Amino acid sequence: MQNCLTLNLATFRRSPIDTKGEQRRKLAREHKIKLNEFSKIRIPDLEREYLAYSRANKAENTCEIIQLAFWKFREYAHDIPLENVNYQMAEGFKAWLLQRVNGTTTNMNFRALKAGFEYAVKIEWLERTLFGVSSRYSYLNRITLYILMKTR
Repeated sequence: MQNCLTLNLATFRRSPIDTKGEQRRKLAREHKIKLNEFSKIRIPDLEREYLAYSRANKAENTCEIIQLAFWKFREYAHDIPLENVNYQMAEGFKAWLLQRVNGTTTNMNFRALKAGFEYAVKIEWLERTLFGVSSRYSYLNRITLYILMKTR
């Protein structure tokens, strides 16, 4: 009566754990391309994806700042496709936020949002970042922020 079960340890080996979700994102991108819906990625999609990445790689306080920044941006811009976000909208958001909170909080939220959009470029949801400042706008940007800060 030898009803012993023989176990092969090789069957229990798993592939390395994909903590950053690279494989899942790759499959999701391929699926969206097949469905021809790649251009319909919206702000909440980026928020979910970037928060999942941030929770795996960043401190909890940073994740809270990121989540608040995306909430504020959705309050300002509503639920629009990522491809419709442009530089003027980003600057308008910064000015809008500056009227509601102090300059330090505005800067932290804007930096968190900018990092989220840079992440969208990294995972190939966008071709280029929309929050970059070109050299000709940087001077005007500083003047605008200075005026907004002084009028508060």
